Amino acid sequence: MSIRFIHGGAWRSNKPSGYADLGVTFSQNHSVGVAIVGYRLSTRIKDTTTAPIKHPAHTHDVGAAVAWLMASILFDGQATATGNETKDKAASVLKAWNPERVFVLGHSCGAHTGSLLFMDSEYIHAPLKLLLKNTPHENIKPTAWVPRIKGYIGAEGIYDIPLLVKTFPTYKDWFIVDAFGEEETGAWALGSPTRLRPVLHSMPPADHLIIQSVGDELVDVAQAKSWLDTLSDIKKNGGSGLDKWTLDYNVDQLSSNHDDVLKDAVFFELVSKWIHAH
Repeated sequence: MSIRFIHGGAWRSNKPSGYADLGVTFSQNHSVGVAIVGYRLSTRIKDTTTAPIKHPAHTHDVGAAVAWLMASILFDGQATATGNETKDKAASVLKAWNPERVFVLGHSCGAHTGSLLFMDSEYIHAPLKLLLKNTPHENIKPTAWVPRIKGYIGAEGIYDIPLLVKTFPTYKDWFIVDAFGEEETGAWALGSPTRLRPVLHSMPPADHLIIQSVGDELVDVAQAKSWLDTLSDIKKNGGSGLDKWTLDYNVDQLSSNHDDVLKDAVFFELVSKWIHAH
């Protein structure tokens, strides 16, 4: 089994290489493989008033990365061989971690991105089809890969942008406008998983784990609760076997601050036990 980890950083900072220790801890101590994916950041260019990279660019990038990894494990790396020794070796190693059981784990704004992948699998399927163009697999259907994603895990996640700014008004100018634009454009609601209509026909029968630390000083529990309510509603009214999901909501076991959650032994134990049980 393996994790696709999506890092946080308010859509404006951090990079995959900064999370190497997280990957090592999961793989060496908990027998879970990890692929850490990156995305373009909403950072300002000199003398500009806003960042050029905005939602949904982050999610498109992560979807493309997950698609490449999915194609690599589906077709033994043949369909996605790059000629780059490091990339091709990584794809080969990842395949050894039981490709039938893939989990998506996001932290902070990375949990936001992961939840969008869940709400609309086209973020992954469109680049997957592009990757497989002119191969025997170019007509791949979502049913070939969607069931391999067994679970989604959000830690200290952001799921409702208008609610976040209402609770933390300074976030608007700090990073929300750079990542989403002004609220008047409708981008905040359109970028909020809690306010979207799910693409039910392409949803995986995936389980969900929502994690929130009581010590988080940057994102409050209202975000986790809003996502729980959204998933509960989909589970109840979505049909197509979605009622079989398990929704696990853990908001009282962790006490670390926002960033230190990813260094907390309780976090690793909680996530790895949940993954092995699913």
